[in-house]
Amino acid sequence: MVRLVPRVGSAEERFRELRAARPHIPVPDEIMSFMWPRTVLAFARSGALERISQRFRRLGFPETEKQVRRAFQALVREERQELVRALRRDGYESLWERRPS
Repeated sequence: MVRLVPRVGSAEERFRELRAARPHIPVPDEIMSFMWPRTVLAFARSGALERISQRFRRLGFPETEKQVRRAFQALVREERQELVRALRRDGYESLWERRPS
């Protein structure tokens, strides 16, 4: 399963969320998650997105490739929305203010 999910405060919270989302399936021993410190497009350009898709194909889950694409498109939209919020200072504060001339 590939899904974009909201941030949580701990691994325990993520496991609880996963258990609630899939009550009929046992919780996995491990969950892969990570913070990408660069842009979403840099993630794609790095080749990581394609390697994830290839891995699912090799494991016999070609339909998961659609989930990968949808999650990536959602990340692109969220990143753009966050950039607009930052430019509008909606929930952001600047470290310094421009002084009137």
